[in-house]
Amino acid sequence: MNTMKYLKKFAGGVALLLIIKQTLFAGERIPTRPYYLMKGDGPYEESTFGLCRMDGTIVIPVKYGYLGSLRNRNWWAFVNSERDLARIFMDDGSLYVTNSFYSSVDPLTGWCGAQETSGGEILVSSNGNGPYFFSAIIHTNGVVRTLGKGMNPSVNGRYTTIQTDSSMAIYDIKKQAAIPETGHDTVSVNMGEAFIVTDDNKFGTIDSYGHQIIPPIFDCAYYLSCGHSDSIVAKKGEDVFLITSKGKPFEEIGTSLSLGEHESPSGTYREVMSTPGKIGVLNCDEETVAIPCEFDEVFYLSDFALSGAQNGKFVLASSQNGKILESGDHEFVLVEAAMPDSGDIWKSIDSSGRTVEIYYLQGNNLQQIKGADYALQKKSRTRNGEWGCQFIVFKDTRKGLSGVLSRDGKRCIIPLQGNYIISAWQDKIRLHKKSEKRDERNYIVMDTKGNFLLHEDKKTTFIDSRLDSSGYARIVCDGKAGLIDGDCNFVLPCRYEDVGHFGEGLVPAKENDKWGFVELSGKWAISPRFENARSFRNGFAPVRVNNKWGFIGKDGKPATPFFYEDVKDVRESHFRAQVNGKWGIFALDGTCTLPAEYDKIIASDEPEYGDPR
Repeated sequence: MNTMKYLKKFAGGVALLLIIKQTLFAGERIPTRPYYLMKGDGPYEESTFGLCRMDGTIVIPVKYGYLGSLRNRNWWAFVNSERDLARIFMDDGSLYVTNSFYSSVDPLTGWCGAQETSGGEILVSSNGNGPYFFSAIIHTNGVVRTLGKGMNPSVNGRYTTIQTDSSMAIYDIKKQAAIPETGHDTVSVNMGEAFIVTDDNKFGTIDSYGHQIIPPIFDCAYYLSCGHSDSIVAKKGEDVFLITSKGKPFEEIGTSLSLGEHESPSGTYREVMSTPGKIGVLNCDEETVAIPCEFDEVFYLSDFALSGAQNGKFVLASSQNGKILESGDHEFVLVEAAMPDSGDIWKSIDSSGRTVEIYYLQGNNLQQIKGADYALQKKSRTRNGEWGCQFIVFKDTRKGLSGVLSRDGKRCIIPLQGNYIISAWQDKIRLHKKSEKRDERNYIVMDTKGNFLLHEDKKTTFIDSRLDSSGYARIVCDGKAGLIDGDCNFVLPCRYEDVGHFGEGLVPAKENDKWGFVELSGKWAISPRFENARSFRNGFAPVRVNNKWGFIGKDGKPATPFFYEDVKDVRESHFRAQVNGKWGIFALDGTCTLPAEYDKIIASDEPEYGDPR
């Protein structure tokens, strides 16, 4: 009896868990983002925008001068091209805030812009405030707070500023409250822990609690805003000081500061100039002087090196510690800055600008690429977004020689005779002889060790520049098309006049000037009888018959009328179609659910979504 009782309890528990699971998963489903509608094919000032669902139901009327997408699935819209009024909508078309709040913020001009913080709050600005000031903040829980003339939020999204009757204070976005102790003439927030304030036209710093760090004693102060910190530069009289992002004790760094001209690619270094007219380098990440002011001039700066002049000689020196790596009578010029896990390419040039030598620099290891007057780094990403391969292409244009070096610049992978176009392809190297005619190109694919994966005897005249979502690429060999994978293995033999992309188990293929669909085995699943065809998606494929487009199912039978000038994929039993040059939305039986009167109907996974300009 006890056993049966426990079994019943267990069965009841399982049933309850199943119900909970079904409820949770049903609630987790993220609704499909609506289509973006556009009328007018000219500049966005001459167009109007709106939103609709997959079935053609209008969510936001097509009457706004501009729509922009925010990360947290809300929308903001300008009423006209002058941007003199704005509304913020949910995806379902409902207002995110009430109309009464709009009128309370600014009854005449409303809002002219919106910006989302890293935490998902929305800052909105009024026309009269200018582009860098915000009237209000809308918190993620719907609470709205008027800021008056708030500034751009800090980069970490924690703080902004709030304007009171007589002063400006810090507004803590997380706590949804102003910090009253921070009232000053002006307050400027940024990524660091020290904020710049002014009182009686003098500059100082405070912390996020409003406590004074440095009293207002400077004539001017501003954020250096480079690297991964927010150092502050302040000037008092003729002296310039560096203040750390914590606002702690500062050091004098010279009498003038030149910003921006010699910033490294990662934003780590800035040039500083001292009283005698010598130049050094400031490390903004560590908030220290990396190189004392000992150079006469600085021309180029990277994460690894700087080129400049010292004691009448051109020099290439480490930007970490100032160590001279090379010096001579020729100026050193940065050709290409370091990519991830690689180095810089530098060249020395004579007075006429002619390349004398090519160098590869990684860390403090400088290596000459002998016999080259040209070098460039190549890179690619794999389908999952990781770095695929990186290597160095070098050329001697005078002798017609070219080749590929390993990423460390030490080993020649491929020596070549002639003028080749060399590129990265996934984690491989792809090259072909330079030719204006595509059918004269002969593609070769090699790995980064120099092993051939696709030899020139295949007479390959075309390869997709990247793999599709299935991991395949189209290829044309000896005039016939097929598919290969990322290792150049043939997954569909090259025996067709043309092929499309693999989708849902089938590949569009062309034979005897007609399109059909084949399996990867080469067996025809749908015989070639269409004028054109595209890949299957969601169970349907677009095909063209008698110069009109429609859809077929996996059985090859028509799923829609063939009536349209163009079509886009089926979603939620509806599809977009073009009639008389305009786009609309139709059900599978041909019923029009959104009239064909729009210049564009854009889906959320298409590049133009959210900004059709």
